[in-house]
Amino acid sequence: MKRMILLLLTVFSSGCLFAQSIAIKNNLLYDITATPNLGLEVGLSKHLSLDLTAGYHPWTLGDDKSLEHWQVQPELRYWLFERFDSHFFGLHGQYMDYDFLGFDLPWGMKKEHGYDGTSWGAGISYGYQLYLGPRWNMEFTIGGGYSNFKYTKYAINADGEKIDADQFKRNYYGFTKLGISIVYIIK
Repeated sequence: MKRMILLLLTVFSSGCLFAQSIAIKNNLLYDITATPNLGLEVGLSKHLSLDLTAGYHPWTLGDDKSLEHWQVQPELRYWLFERFDSHFFGLHGQYMDYDFLGFDLPWGMKKEHGYDGTSWGAGISYGYQLYLGPRWNMEFTIGGGYSNFKYTKYAINADGEKIDADQFKRNYYGFTKLGISIVYIIK
């Protein structure tokens, strides 16, 4: 994990040497789920940018509920007019490590069981940045694609221990990205 973060920081740092704009962002939809998150986007050219968003939800919600996870989602964006202005299309990847318990989730996961595993995937997205001020934008984005889930499905006994653990894999096709973000542009 530390190597991946170091590699991404190196890529963003090298892009900063040539880029005139950098944006920092926060996805408000993640905030609603109490998931601290931060995005960093670096302009690569007039029409291209590289975005990296990460989120981390470390809390359990009681003995029988958990949405613990961390995820990263890099995205290469093509802006129709110029970067950080109006419409864009993107290619994104994603990786997530999770432990979910007590919730019905759209990937076929039911609240009667717990799911501890990882997910990776890729997709395409469309977005729009709305100008709010000289350094402030609002971003709306949606994307779809493929995710592969590998997980241990388990039940919890009366003592709170994991029992009846089995390994599973699941392929998912559908929404892979959704965001409403506040953007601050550093020039």
